Amino acid sequence: MSKITHPRLDLGGIEFGPASSKAMAVIDRETYSEWGMSLTLEQYFEREKTMRQVEWSKSGLETWWLHRPQNATSDFLSSCETFRQKTNDGKNIYVICSVFTPKKHRGNRYAGELLNRLYVHLERTDSQFKGCMLFSDIGLRFYENLGYRSIDQGHWILDLKELAPVGNNQSADEGGEWIRSSDFHGFEYPLANLDPLLPPLVPTRELLQWREARAKFYAQTLGRPYLEKNVLIDSQSPPESYIVTCIEPRLNRLNVLWSRFRNPHDKASMTKALIVKAQALKVNQIKSWSALPAPFTHEAKPDSLAMVRLHGISEIHEPWTSPPYLFWA
Repeated sequence: MSKITHPRLDLGGIEFGPASSKAMAVIDRETYSEWGMSLTLEQYFEREKTMRQVEWSKSGLETWWLHRPQNATSDFLSSCETFRQKTNDGKNIYVICSVFTPKKHRGNRYAGELLNRLYVHLERTDSQFKGCMLFSDIGLRFYENLGYRSIDQGHWILDLKELAPVGNNQSADEGGEWIRSSDFHGFEYPLANLDPLLPPLVPTRELLQWREARAKFYAQTLGRPYLEKNVLIDSQSPPESYIVTCIEPRLNRLNVLWSRFRNPHDKASMTKALIVKAQALKVNQIKSWSALPAPFTHEAKPDSLAMVRLHGISEIHEPWTSPPYLFWA
């Protein structure tokens, strides 16, 4: 097998750092073609402005870019966003998303340079730094070369387009009660039992508020489904069985972010209620990161692979690849 060679990366004059408001305007205009699906350019600008004002964004979102200054302007080479999240041991893990390189600069390894500089910067400046996590839709190789390791065991999918109706609207309430995430107080319960050496990412209230704001924007702008009461709970106090969901409006999909069942009966009845709710919303699909019973099927090789690079840890062992550690949406 012939050895793969890469073009020499020209680093002359390249700068890295957080993007200013002026730089973010440049980045938004460039990334519209990639992530502005179904939106006009003006709507895309409004979406980005709206999402940056949500509390979770204001406290933990940062946009980073790699650029080469040229007189009064800069040549935009690559960018990404990070969301800072607390782990159950009080450390910080940074979820990297929206990695983008303009077409004219692709193939020059600028994205890799950006991510390497970002990791080193966080390692040096954050005393509580635990590592970075991302989701690859381009396979494993590129990110493995940067030190990332896959922790993905796939997910559970149910396509609704061909599925016969499972029940009526009343059936959606037979498996429990649907409540707003702001009224749900079950997030903290599972954390006490998790290994403090591992950074589980669980659905905090701030994260759900961010996702709800995103779904509401698409509902108001494009008429997409919106689920105001998005947590299904059992009748126990506090709830012992629950399903935490959110709408993924771009893909017209209902995501199950976190689920917990105290017995098989709850699992079956609440899964049925989930399907009925999704059919009433007329979404195309339900996707879950934790196991759900038939008619859900397991997809072992998803199109988006969870990967991590942990500070001081070179090998990822079995506990990382099993729920509840693998959570994100």
